[in-house]
Amino acid sequence: MVLELDHEDVFPQLSPPALPTEHFAVDSDKSGWIYKKLFTESIIHTTSAMLRRDLIEKAGLFDTEFRKGQDYEYWFRISRYTQVCKLKAVLSAYRINPESVTNQPSTVNYAAVVINKVLSRWGRTGPDNTTVPRSVVRKRLATVWFDFAYLHYKQGNPWVATRAFSRTIYNAPFRARCWIFLLLSLGKFLRSVPG
Repeated sequence: MVLELDHEDVFPQLSPPALPTEHFAVDSDKSGWIYKKLFTESIIHTTSAMLRRDLIEKAGLFDTEFRKGQDYEYWFRISRYTQVCKLKAVLSAYRINPESVTNQPSTVNYAAVVINKVLSRWGRTGPDNTTVPRSVVRKRLATVWFDFAYLHYKQGNPWVATRAFSRTIYNAPFRARCWIFLLLSLGKFLRSVPG
């Protein structure tokens, strides 16, 4: 398991009433062999993950090739070696900073790169022999392309947004808002071209 907690070892200074055992209830929908589940969302949060040393030695460290999405790619790798145990309780906080790398437009859609790398390396079948339907992969790709495109539409390069919205449409051709944003970003790009 990725997360193994012994209440007495982790929080010796807290008495049981201060940290009730229901905080350690497992979220069964986001636990187990999560390879397939990672194609719908990145369900592990780096700030609160606990891993065994031997697992890290097997899986390796974060791939520094990625400026963003290092954790997402890492969780896919981890999911090939072990089941994951995700707690229901919120036990950490994450401050959203508008100036962070995550909130700045990048020329590379790292989430899409991660998904394509994972698919080329392991395919759609997880270590538990469950297969992710193509429709789920396409929906996830459409989502990560839309998010990437929208960030560029709002505060980045309108040409990058236009190209990314077209990738969204490739994966989800019947989403009307994708077509609308494609046209809006193309218009924004054409208005930005001199002359």
